[in-house]
Amino acid sequence: MGKVDRDNPAVAELQAACDLTCEALGIGRPPRLLVTTSQRGRASYRTHTVRIPAWAIDEGELFAIAYVVHEVAHFASAMRRGHGQAFQAAEERGLAVWGITLTRKRGGVYCEALTDLLGMSWSEKSAKPQDRPASAIGYCPCCEKNRRHYYREGQWNCGKCGA
Repeated sequence: MGKVDRDNPAVAELQAACDLTCEALGIGRPPRLLVTTSQRGRASYRTHTVRIPAWAIDEGELFAIAYVVHEVAHFASAMRRGHGQAFQAAEERGLAVWGITLTRKRGGVYCEALTDLLGMSWSEKSAKPQDRPASAIGYCPCCEKNRRHYYREGQWNCGKCGA
């Protein structure tokens, strides 16, 4: 799993959002935020980190903050319990700190649409396919396997290791 430049101002802003969300949810020590080239986020008690995929930042500030709140909510809700009621309540409290309301997908876990107090919105339906990175299956010499690769900033990168 590749890591994205920690000196990036967007990463510093998301760490600050992580810290403030933790404070609002009563989480003692905020986790360290890592932005990765992986396609999924992750919260880890063991390493005390939250991982946010770089593509989530590309979706815009509203979505990126909601993604951070989602991962932080795992720390506030007895993480090993998954996405149950305690998690969803913690996530909604965390989003309220930022003035964000969430519409969940059918099944009740993941985000279908977001709206903030200023009327800014994000919707899975409004995310344009051309705005998402192109992808293809290809051989990764680092992983020594065929993996999904993503085209960003003029180059193809492995979705698993980032190489």
